[in-house]
Amino acid sequence: MKYQGLTLIGYGQMATQLQHVTPCLVQEALDFEKEAVMADRMITMIVKPHLQNSHERITHVGNPLAGWLTTLEQAINQIESGAETFYVLDSKTGRRADVCVRKLYGRAPFLQSYMNGDWGNHLLRLPQGGASGSFIPPSEHDGVRAV
Repeated sequence: MKYQGLTLIGYGQMATQLQHVTPCLVQEALDFEKEAVMADRMITMIVKPHLQNSHERITHVGNPLAGWLTTLEQAINQIESGAETFYVLDSKTGRRADVCVRKLYGRAPFLQSYMNGDWGNHLLRLPQGGASGSFIPPSEHDGVRAV
């Protein structure tokens, strides 16, 4: 990572390599490096306009216990900009499935889970909630656990 022409390594190593630089610049570089670390958010809930329609687009993703809900467009922008990553946990294996942006010809970008080299539908198995972030009891919990 570069900051004002300097290569930043890690918090511990950087201080020794930047001894000739003013303390103000070192603190500024540390702050820059901390901000550059992306957030990693677990999705535990989705929102769709009509809960029973499996072909409708997800409008929001969130995690009410962690206190966040974001629109699909915001999540896509955050992933594409590198600001944040998102994931779900598979309830059968407990393994992480990364949530990625898919862009297929003729379709708007959308989110889809990716695990073990395969695209999955982990998001669609999550409990559904209202746009306010409140849970609506799911009819089945066969794929991903909400924490």
